[in-house]
Order: sequence, then C-alpha cells, then structure tokens
Amino acid sequence: MSKTKLIQLISHPIQYQTPLYERLAADPDLDFEVWYCSKIGLDVKTDEEFGVAVKWDIPLLSNYSYSFLKNYARHESLHTFLGLCNFGIVRKLWHLPPKSILWIHGWNYMTLLLGVFGGKLLGHRIFLRGDNTAVIEEKKPNTVTKKIKTFWLSRVIFKLTDTFLAVGNQNKDYYRMLNVPEKKLVFAPHSIDNQRFTHFREQHKNNVAHIRQELGIPLSKKVVICSGKYIDKKRPLDLLKAVQMLPNRSDIFIVFVGEGNLRADMETFIQANDLQQNVLLTGFINQSLMPKYYLVADLYVMCSGMYETWGLSTNEALCFGLPVILSDMVGCAYDLVDGNGFRYVSGDIDALSRHIHDIFDLSDTDFQAMRQRSIDIISQYNYEKIISAIKKTTHIEPLSKETMSIDRLIKDKV
Repeated sequence: MSKTKLIQLISHPIQYQTPLYERLAADPDLDFEVWYCSKIGLDVKTDEEFGVAVKWDIPLLSNYSYSFLKNYARHESLHTFLGLCNFGIVRKLWHLPPKSILWIHGWNYMTLLLGVFGGKLLGHRIFLRGDNTAVIEEKKPNTVTKKIKTFWLSRVIFKLTDTFLAVGNQNKDYYRMLNVPEKKLVFAPHSIDNQRFTHFREQHKNNVAHIRQELGIPLSKKVVICSGKYIDKKRPLDLLKAVQMLPNRSDIFIVFVGEGNLRADMETFIQANDLQQNVLLTGFINQSLMPKYYLVADLYVMCSGMYETWGLSTNEALCFGLPVILSDMVGCAYDLVDGNGFRYVSGDIDALSRHIHDIFDLSDTDFQAMRQRSIDIISQYNYEKIISAIKKTTHIEPLSKETMSIDRLIKDKV
C-alpha cells in the first residue's frame, strides 16, 4: 500500500511545529512535506511586538522535508493579506500525486487561499487548521467587513474544505457558528513538545532552589509566572494590579517572561506601588531556557483580552504541573482548566486577585492535587493525537456530497 502524500502549507517556520513535523516525517504511512511561504523566523530579526531582535535557539528545519516558495509580495509581512504571495504554489500543486492531502494552516494570506482553490481544482483533499475561537468572534463588532469575511469563509472557503482539524472546544464552536457540518470536524488538539518539558521537569525537580538562585528569584516566595509579550492584548498590568491588591503581596513574586512596548508602563506601576522586590521582568527568553522558569514557579497566569487565540505557553506550564488562572478570552481556558485552576472574565482584576489568593490559600494536599490534575490534563494534548486524527481522516472517503466543486460553487453564486 502506497503512502499518503501529506503537504503542510504554512506561512513560516514556527518553533512549536518542528517536533510535530519530525514525527509526521517518521510515520511509515505518510509521505510528509512542508511548504513554507516565508523564511521569517530563521534569521535574526526584530519582532514588531517583542521590540527586540529574535532568533529561536532550537532547530526549525531538522529531520523533515521542506521547501520555501518564492514570495512575490511587494512587502513581505505576516501581518497583511498580501504579505505572502507565493504564486509558484500552482506549479507545485500540479505535480503532486493524485488525491494528495493539502493541510493549510489558516486562511489569512493570499497564498493560503490559492492553496484552497488550486488544490481543490486539481482534485486534492483540503484540510484546514486554524485557531479562531467563538468567544472572540462573538465579541467582534458586527461591521460590514466582518459580514463580508464571514460570508466568504462560510459560503466559499469552508465549502471547499474536506476536513477541519479543530484545535479545541472554542475552535470547534467557531466552525459551528459558520455552519460547518459536524462530520467535517476532527479534534486535533493544539499541542507542544510535551516530552521536552516533562523530561526537563523530571531531570531537574530536585534543583529548584539552585535554579531560583541562578535566576535571581527569592527562595521563600510563592512564584507566579506570566509568559507572553508585554503588549495590550496580553494585559500584563492586570496581574500587577491583582497582586498589588493582595494583603499578603509581600509573599508573592511575579515573573514576567517576555518583552514589549508596555515595559515602561509596567516599570512605572511597579515603582509607584513599591513592588520592586516582588517582580522580575526578564526580557525576551529563548526556547531552550524557558523550562527553567516554569520549573521554579508555583502558579501560571494568562490575563489576555481580545484576539488571543489558544495560548500555547499554558501547555508548557501544565507540563510542569502548575495550577493555572486564565481569562475567558484565552482559547485554551475552555480545554485546559478543569479542576486545576480558574477561568475569569478578562479585565475583572478583583476576580483575578481573589483566585490567586484562593490557590495560595489551599492546603498542601489540595495544592498538590491541583498540580497533578494539570499533568493529567496535558497528557491528552500531544502531537500523537494530532497525527492520529490526520491518519484516521485520510482513510475516510472524500465528502463528495458535502464538498462542492469550484465550477458548481461559481454556478450557484451566479
């Protein structure tokens, strides 16, 4: 039996994806390859939101087949629809084996839509995987632009899609809002390289005190970690305000792992409220060093507001058995918070402060049970689940009755 040809079409190399690609490439049933639209992320370059030069220190192109499509965009960008215009995809699609699977990561660039139309026209199966959430979609203003986009997606792009690889519950609900049939939804959870983080946890679990000293974190305090850019979407000041309200704030130490344009505002608040001995602003921390910060923490918090999607750093935190407090705008709050922490309404600083107090007020037995619950939950969110979902779906006959041809679609619209 010949292997199934599987192509991932994605904007640029992403650090969370490489371990998944390595596993897919090693699978005996799949002939796997990645098509990149851009080399952004490979070289040292200033990140617009971090505000500093960033180059990931883990391999991004190892142990799998890949190619880079020439980008004809006038101004290459990951922030505009026309920032990725890779017209050479048409030729590559033409040369694929019949009925290959084109797995497209999102639909925000011209090239990705070329993949949908071109792949369908040439008889290939289209898989889509995005991380849009219903909770965010419901809160977006009901503008003309939103209506046009919703119509375009639900009546055209999604009609041409054979399978939707849903990353979580909110993502599934988003597709349902746009009338995607249930039988097209396949659960392929947002995941990270759990093995790398859990291995570090087990290898260094007896070195917490030493690593705290190394990082300049007090040994006696309860440590709250918040990993993310210092930008409006992440709402880092909410956490500072919540801790400042606590009567026992002197016992708490916050580690903000990240960088961004709100640093000055955060520093001003810290100084004005005499929190200098309670906060560490790390600046940008690369992937190889991140496990150290999770290892020495006691609690993970993500305060994000509008336009947060999943929040993959939460997966990382759960690998270390951290209880979590997530705002209701964080996509994974509806999957990864279940007996191991709290979900609260974004911007409700009183609730955030109360939840921090409640977790640190638990008995040691209850606190350890919460930590174990995090480990149990994250064990179900792994790359193997994604691969299993893809392989299971590849053996299902194409949904010919549900998926319209381009000719029929155009005829219906006319």
